[in-house]
Amino acid sequence: MELKPGYCKIREDLISTDPDVGVPVGDEYFRGPGLLRYRWLDDVDRFEVYYKGKWQEAYSIDFDF
Repeated sequence: MELKPGYCKIREDLISTDPDVGVPVGDEYFRGPGLLRYRWLDDVDRFEVYYKGKWQEAYSIDFDF
């Protein structure tokens, strides 16, 4: 999957076939190979992805850019 500027995806090694496994995004978990918009806040101290209609905190280490 080609990455567009401003979009990220879960690292390949973290994608699971188990539907109960995902990476934390806000109070939920994101699963699968889809692209998410991302942004940095506070001079790269905080990372957020746009998920389920709102910006939510996530861990940048879980994603490829």
